[in-house]
Amino acid sequence: MRLYTILFLGLVGSVVFGVSWSVIERRLGWHFGAGGSDSLPHGWSAVVLSTTITAPVVLIPPLFQRLAHFQVILPRHWVAGATVVVLAALAHLLLYGARPINFAGARNLIFPLKAPPRLGRALLMELVYTVAHFCSIVLSYRIIVDSQFGPLNVAVVAKTLLSAAFFFFGMAVYILLKYPESLQDNTWIQVRGVIAGILLMIALTGGMLM
Repeated sequence: MRLYTILFLGLVGSVVFGVSWSVIERRLGWHFGAGGSDSLPHGWSAVVLSTTITAPVVLIPPLFQRLAHFQVILPRHWVAGATVVVLAALAHLLLYGARPINFAGARNLIFPLKAPPRLGRALLMELVYTVAHFCSIVLSYRIIVDSQFGPLNVAVVAKTLLSAAFFFFGMAVYILLKYPESLQDNTWIQVRGVIAGILLMIALTGGMLM
């Protein structure tokens, strides 16, 4: 029952993430899309992107719990959630950079737009994405929530690694199956972005709530 609930919340979160990011882009005149455009988020746009990811995974579970009368979250959820929002925003700045501090970001350094479709660099970039997302969100959340029950144990790392592996290998399979189009064709890059959004929200939800 809990597994089905996590899957449902992850899918709902991915819809909320996709719709909110699309609405914000339209209102602010941005054209980043799901990754197939000619530019990447940076600075404040990277922070906004981060918030559209973290807000659903923090807000949807307690809302579902209230409506369904089924316990999903644990004490300290709100403290952990607030921490996640801040840390994930910082992680996105490291991924995409910020002009005021003249930092290009890991994405531009490792696998810049229009770079040749090199499989090794693409998989390395997915690994960097995975580490950034799951350390700043899942690991930090689990540390804060689980520490209230006593000394932390290997389960905190295991849950983080399991959810991170689900995301990373899911993306790796897609990249390999559609290589090289998954890295150079704008349509398939957009598809990659959509798949990444769905897998990410399911994996984050699972890592936080399992």
